[in-house]
Order: sequence, then structure tokens, then C-alpha cells
Amino acid sequence: MRVAIIDLHGGESNTGIAAIQEILLAEKHSFHVFDARTKNEWPIITDWDVFISSGGPGDPSEFAAWSNGWKIFMRSLMEYNQESDAPKSAFLICLSFQLFCHHFELGLVSKRSKRSFGPYTCLLTPSGKKDNIFGLLNEIFQVADFRSYQITKPNSAKLEAMGAHILALEKDRPNIKHERALMAIQFSSKIYGTQFHP
Repeated sequence: MRVAIIDLHGGESNTGIAAIQEILLAEKHSFHVFDARTKNEWPIITDWDVFISSGGPGDPSEFAAWSNGWKIFMRSLMEYNQESDAPKSAFLICLSFQLFCHHFELGLVSKRSKRSFGPYTCLLTPSGKKDNIFGLLNEIFQVADFRSYQITKPNSAKLEAMGAHILALEKDRPNIKHERALMAIQFSSKIYGTQFHP
């Protein structure tokens, strides 16, 4: 496969991009990293089979030239997939997941009361249990979670209109009054996203 990695770290040190590259090299896929945030680099949709959009720092609800560029790219990808006999796959991680949810008004962006950092417990939803990918996981599973922001209050009408399915939620903590964050969504048959870092 030809894989386009969209890097949203903005030059900040991270291990995510290197981990993605390591997996793709091991599987002998060709790839290129596009520095979208600092160099305004964007892949041409028809040149690539798969798009992996990274996490990164910052508030997903704040307007910036790079975030607007990302939204334009994702809208173009969605339109391409609707019209094409060979739709492209995409996987959205952390900040990219938040940007997608915010842009398409699928939930509410808010700042967490405390930043998550490290192992975290998630639960599969009924849709997650039936999913071809997430259904392979245990109903309760651990992830690596690093975030200051979150998506809560899912917009059921817009999710349904898009054909999207919530696959996982953060753990329920009855002793704390808070909204449970959305942790994984199948946005379409070809586009998945996770709040966590898989």
C-alpha cells in the first residue's frame, strides 16, 4: 500500500510518527510524511491508498490556517469516497479524531479537568463489539491516552446521518460527575478514528 502520514505535531518531539513508520516499514508499505502543520504539506488524494493523520498538541476548536487546511482535506476525502468506486481508507489519531468530531459537529470539544497521561481503561459499545476491527478486542481494554481535550455529548442525529458508529467510550466512574468521552468512532466504512494512541 501507499500510505500518506499527515503529521500534526507542528515540530514538537513525539514518538507517534516514528511508531507509525516502524509498523509500515515492517509490513513493507511505501509511505511519506506530510508536515501539514508547519509546512502546509498535504497529500494528493489520488496518489495514496491510505491516510493516517496523527495526534498533536493544541485545542481542536481553535481556528488556525493548518487546522482549516486539514478540514478542507478531510472534506475532499469524504467527497472523493462518496463519488469513487475505489474509496480511500483513513485512520485518525487523537487530535485528528477531535478535529473531525468538531468539524462535522459530532460532539462537544472541552478541556479535561486533568490531563490524561498513560494507561487508560476503555469499554466497547454494542457497535464496537460487532465491528470487524474493534470486535477483536476485549469488552474492557487498555489504551495509551495522552490528552488535555476531549469529545463528549455525541450528536446522535449527525452521527446517524453520517452513518457513523461510536465504538468505544472511556471508563465509567460513578463517583465522579463527568461526561464520558468518546474514544473510538467508525466515521464511515473507510474512515476510523481513535481518541487514544493505538
